[in-house]
Amino acid sequence: MYTNAATLLVIFVASAAPSMPAVAAAAPQSFTLYTGRVSAEDTWHDILLKPYNRNYTEQYLIAGAYNRQYAEHFDGALRTEYEINAAYHFGEQSYWELNVAPVELRWNRFPWSNLLNTTVAFGLGLSYDFKYPEVEYRLENDTKQLLFFWQLELTAGPRGGPWSGVLRLHHRSPAWGAAGVADGGSNAPSVGFRYAF
Repeated sequence: MYTNAATLLVIFVASAAPSMPAVAAAAPQSFTLYTGRVSAEDTWHDILLKPYNRNYTEQYLIAGAYNRQYAEHFDGALRTEYEINAAYHFGEQSYWELNVAPVELRWNRFPWSNLLNTTVAFGLGLSYDFKYPEVEYRLENDTKQLLFFWQLELTAGPRGGPWSGVLRLHHRSPAWGAAGVADGGSNAPSVGFRYAF
């Protein structure tokens, strides 16, 4: 059922996209401030499938992210960006985390774009924790300070304005062993705001 609904949604968006103007294409950079709580769920897709689950740790983060566009595709509907972000973790353990995502894809054309500025983004890169992340070790039985980083983000805001609200999944990952450990990492569902300029 979900596959059929997703297929219909993709067809609808794809068919409507050429007629909609690219929104916020004139703002090549943005700053995002967000905060989240580290989930105790086993995987990132558990969080997406059960967003209202209360299975969380007492570990929190607050992060600031800078994004800059370096390419446009499909008449501005798809942007390629890079992101650099710093996160401060607090709660059970306090430390800083630095993330660099040289590839981030942001889709910003939807059938409702003339009413509401909406974007969906996915970024991929590396993450470094400046202390050994004990909460990740407790959750996953293994981890490292240097792991892969990805984020999945949804933004929505007024059509002519630079501000938008943000829902984001902040994810550190061993990438199926590519980071040198089989397990590790964390997921932090987050909320915040984004300013495009």
